[in-house]
Amino acid sequence: MLLVDASLLDHTKFHEAIERAFERGLVNRLMFARPYDEFRIAFLDEELRDGIPADCQREPTRRSWLAVESSELSWKGGPGPGYSDDLATGHARARCEKAAKRLPRQLAMLREDAAFRAVVEALRLDGWRDHHIVSSVINIALNHRAVELDIDLRDVQASQALMAAPETEDSPLVPAEEFSAEAMESARRRALPAVLQTWGLVLHSPTPDLDALERVLADRYAYWTADAPFEGELLPDTAR
Repeated sequence: MLLVDASLLDHTKFHEAIERAFERGLVNRLMFARPYDEFRIAFLDEELRDGIPADCQREPTRRSWLAVESSELSWKGGPGPGYSDDLATGHARARCEKAAKRLPRQLAMLREDAAFRAVVEALRLDGWRDHHIVSSVINIALNHRAVELDIDLRDVQASQALMAAPETEDSPLVPAEEFSAEAMESARRRALPAVLQTWGLVLHSPTPDLDALERVLADRYAYWTADAPFEGELLPDTAR
C-alpha cells in the first residue's frame, strides 16, 4: 500500500512492476511482523514496562529522529517512462494553443494591463515559460467562472464541460488584479496533477506531495525546460 500511494504508474503497470520484482526475489527481502499498534499498546502496560531490565532501557532523549535513506531507494533521474523531447515540446505548444482558443478576450485584456505585464516579466525572470503562464491564466479564469456560474468543480462532468466551453462575447472577464504573482503560482501548482496526466501517469494519493510531484516533472519530464514558439500574441511583450 505504501508503494501504491507513492507510485505514479497506473494500476496495471504498477502491478506488472511488482510482479517482476517478486520474480527477481523481492519476497526473500521482506520481513513480516506484528502490526506496530499492537506493540505500542502492549508497551502501555505498566507491569510490562516496569519489568524491562534497566540495561535494556533507552535513555530519554530530545533529539529528533532522522530517517536514513537506503542506497537502493535513492533518487532515480533521467527521462521518465514515455518521455521524449518531441512530446515535451508538443505539450508546451498545446497549452498555448488551448489558451489562444479558450480565452482570446481575457488574454487581450491582460496584454494591455501594465500590472499584469510586470507580473509576466517577473515570472519569466524566475524561469517560467509562456505555457506555464497561460495555463495559470486559464485556471484562474475558469475558477472565477465556476464561482459565478455556481459550478461545483468536484463534479467531474460539470468541471469537464466548463473546461471545454469556449469563451464567448458574453463571458465576463476576470479583473487583472486577480492574476497576481501569488495567485499565478498557486494556480501553477494546482495544475501539476493535470500536467502529470498528459504523460499517462496517475496520482493515487488523496493528498499528493506537490513539491515531490514538481521534482519528478522537472527532473524527468522537462517541466521547466521544454518550450515551443507560438505564432500570435498571447502575453505582454516584455524584455526577456
